Amino acid sequence: MSQREALKLPVVWNVPFGRNPSFTGRVDELERLRLVFHGAGPGATFQALHGLGGIGKTQLAAEYAYRFAADYDVVWWVRAEEPVTLAADFADLALTLRLPGRNEGDQRVSIEAVRQWLARNGRWLVIFDSVREPKEVAPYLTPSGAGHVLVTSRHASWSGVARPLSLRGLKRGDAVDLLLSRSGARDRAHDTQDAPARVLAEALGDLPLALAQAGAYVEETGTTIAAYLELFRLRQQVLLRRGAEGESAPTVATTWDIAFRDVQGRSPAAAELLALCAFLAPDDIPRDGLREGGGRCPPALVAALRDPLALDDAVAALRRYSLIEVQEQGLGVHRLVQAMVRERLSEDERRAWAGRAVWLVNQVFPNDLEDLGTWSTCKRWLPHVLVVSERAAEAGVQDESMAQLSERAAKYNRLSGALTEARQLYQRAIGLATRVYGRDHPELATIFRGLALTMVIGEFGEAEEARGFAERALEIDVQSSGPDNLVVARDHNCLVRVFRRLGDIKAASEHLERALDIYEKIYGEDDPKLIHMLNDQGFLKRELKELPGARLLLERALEIGEKHYGVDHADVATYHSNLATVLDELGDFASARKHAVRALEIGEKRYGPDHYVVAIRRNNLGFLLRSMGDLEGARDEFERALEIGRAALPPGHRRTQQFERNLKRVLDDLAGRGPRR
Repeated sequence: MSQREALKLPVVWNVPFGRNPSFTGRVDELERLRLVFHGAGPGATFQALHGLGGIGKTQLAAEYAYRFAADYDVVWWVRAEEPVTLAADFADLALTLRLPGRNEGDQRVSIEAVRQWLARNGRWLVIFDSVREPKEVAPYLTPSGAGHVLVTSRHASWSGVARPLSLRGLKRGDAVDLLLSRSGARDRAHDTQDAPARVLAEALGDLPLALAQAGAYVEETGTTIAAYLELFRLRQQVLLRRGAEGESAPTVATTWDIAFRDVQGRSPAAAELLALCAFLAPDDIPRDGLREGGGRCPPALVAALRDPLALDDAVAALRRYSLIEVQEQGLGVHRLVQAMVRERLSEDERRAWAGRAVWLVNQVFPNDLEDLGTWSTCKRWLPHVLVVSERAAEAGVQDESMAQLSERAAKYNRLSGALTEARQLYQRAIGLATRVYGRDHPELATIFRGLALTMVIGEFGEAEEARGFAERALEIDVQSSGPDNLVVARDHNCLVRVFRRLGDIKAASEHLERALDIYEKIYGEDDPKLIHMLNDQGFLKRELKELPGARLLLERALEIGEKHYGVDHADVATYHSNLATVLDELGDFASARKHAVRALEIGEKRYGPDHYVVAIRRNNLGFLLRSMGDLEGARDEFERALEIGRAALPPGHRRTQQFERNLKRVLDDLAGRGPRR
């Protein structure tokens, strides 16, 4: 039995290669192709597989032909990369079908004969492989008939001609399966290969051609996937250009070389745009950011970035070869395309493009990180910060822009709670800033202060090391700005947090006193910026058992708050509550009760009687009444706090549980068991 009979292929069949035994995945894409072909109704149906070279378009088209061969009487493959072979292969179908006019020696007659036959018949599939652009295949299409046309192309613009299906990398699990099967790792029972295969698949961007190329190398050399992964990290360019011994199939590098050269010839701005994107993260490259920060690029690209129409033209030139992907809000470039673009550049060119990418990201990454409105922009650009810093290090770019960018990205991570990432970025920024500015520059002090704050917030257990960084920041800033500068006050505030973490409350209070003194000199003695520090210092004094001093500080905070915010402001209620706590400990119960009641009144006025903030205020008043011996009054406040908490907070909330415990204590007191604080 022949192979054709074994596979049950149609009589008219010219697919130029056998079925790929290593074909893996693409289940969803195959099902989508079949559903569209068989659910489109009368008339010929056209679909176009488009995507990057090496993404597996031809392999998918061939697999579709083999898998669903029984649906067709004619399956015809047309090599469409060149107009000459396109016309010749299409005309050859006239000979196979023995159509009239096939022997007249005029290829145009044969082509028209094939078109007419396709228009009258059904159960046929014509595959145009590697079409350069839609206009080249349009003359061969016929809207009538009951057959199917499948196009493969790097060109992305098929709307209006065919139903497009964009191919991306394989699903990660399928990519790993392809690596393991093509390399023979499964056959050799290397159970330890799954983990490195997953890492290698990610490094190769799940690109089928690259995966097959890597698998072939592993099989040929008898090495392991883990060993190939290490070699790939060191010799990426060489490996991407090497195919398997004796195989004539193109490698990843050769597949893209022609596209790179064509783009350069068609549009220098497009080639420069691709070079810039090669130094950014592969996904979600914001167009508006490119315009905003691309001022140091070469003239052709600068002009394109300033002109939306010219930028669209540059993007279109790259999409022609699927070298760039237009995503929802930005652009995307396959990570291997990025790698190949970088490798094609000279050392000086790589350094120049890395510097431009650093400058761009530094321009668009927000400066005012205290403004939460900037965080969405920070989050979007953070992947580009991480990648561009890596590319800059590889190219030897260590400039002021990179140091500033690393510090701001570290600060964003710290403020948003990504402390491990913040710590790493701060440490990288220290090295950069030391090389760029020297050891005593204020920029370095800013980084030291940020790293110290990260350490005391996180769980690193390195408060003593944080103290060293914070004290070094203070030393640099005093030396460069004098002892009464605002930045010096920030250093003192940083040391407050460090010493609190170390448990040295006295040292923390001394540094806060110094920061408060600087703020008073700069802003005056009744500026609202002082309130937060006055409250903090009041509670530090309370911990030091210096209650009269704590009272004075908290009374002053309340006075400034009422003056600047008004007597019924929500924050003023907090200042009343803080003061009531210290007055309670001083034994001035009448004054404490007055301030606690006032905090409750403001809360009810601002939020209504059933708000959880009111529950907290009633709970605080209950504590005070219990201290005063007014157990019935304390019970009433705790009961009301619990009632509000159960209605306003989720079941089992810690605040509600606290209210329950407090109520139980006062009920025990009322039962004669004695007050317990």
